[in-house]
Amino acid sequence: MLKKILFVSIFNISILYANNIDIKGQDDNMVVLKETAKRALIFPMPFASMYIAIDNGTKNIVGVHGSSNKNLKTSFMINAYPDIKNLNTELVQSGFTPNIEQVLALKPDVVFQWADQGDHIIEPLRKLGLHVISVKYGTQEYLEEWIKIMGQTTGNNDKAMQILKWHEEKKSLLNSLTSKNKTKPKIVSLQTSKDRIKIAGNGSYDNYTIELAGGINPAKNDIQRFADISKEQLLKYNPDIIILGTFDSHTPDDFMSQEIFKNLKAVKNKQVYKLPVGGYRWGVPHVEIPLTWLWLYQLIDGSESIHLKKEMKHAYKSLYNYDISDEEIKQILSLDINKNTKNYTKLLD
Repeated sequence: MLKKILFVSIFNISILYANNIDIKGQDDNMVVLKETAKRALIFPMPFASMYIAIDNGTKNIVGVHGSSNKNLKTSFMINAYPDIKNLNTELVQSGFTPNIEQVLALKPDVVFQWADQGDHIIEPLRKLGLHVISVKYGTQEYLEEWIKIMGQTTGNNDKAMQILKWHEEKKSLLNSLTSKNKTKPKIVSLQTSKDRIKIAGNGSYDNYTIELAGGINPAKNDIQRFADISKEQLLKYNPDIIILGTFDSHTPDDFMSQEIFKNLKAVKNKQVYKLPVGGYRWGVPHVEIPLTWLWLYQLIDGSESIHLKKEMKHAYKSLYNYDISDEEIKQILSLDINKNTKNYTKLLD
């Protein structure tokens, strides 16, 4: 009888633990959830719209970074998911140090936080017994792991695998298309203002995108990740194409109007482009990133081998179950900001 009781107890415990969800963060710390998360707290800014895509809505999100919310509320996402307006965004507005009292009040099942921004933004949460999944930024491999982790956390592994398959398909497509190119344009990715230029170098995600789309980054051999450079150094690189990031308000017209840059190839040919903004900023690791790859390839190639508008309609339906309008596509592509650049309106063909 005792053996039977012990067997039943061990059997029940085995079933209990078999239902656990074991998630390994990118700092190698394990988080064990008893069930899929019903109250997720999200600090990394790209994660908010990614989580919404994989979890098919906002119902299981209790809070996001304030900067993420600004993007969500000013993009098509507010039309796709009106409940975005109810998300708590008061936990942190700048940086990533959370308000501990407010975090506890939300009673999150899981907290997503950066693993590479210092222990001070993680350890206070773990000491309180919270399940913190920490993540790292900067590579396609990290991004793919983010998507898998979100699939585990939400229980929507099929959706996560569908997104990863799409990423792989577009990588393969671009590798096939660019393998036929005999020449590669010089492309730089910049964050700029009137007096400052920050350029992406080797080890940056921007460099990965440039090379995947068929370009070469002249800063690759000089710069690791990101660094400030002088205007004179940019003149030496003399890129064919310049990509302007979205973390500042500098426009192609602002850049091309600077006298010092008038002889740059990219300026002469009006090939200075501002990155689009969709569910999140294009150009950074995100579920939508294949659209950035295709956008850049089409600007490089200029042919009809890529139909970006069609790709966008398919992607937004698949990711967010949303039928994006032509007007929303124009807004995402920042058509008003890029209107004076070469061949930009052809993206809408």
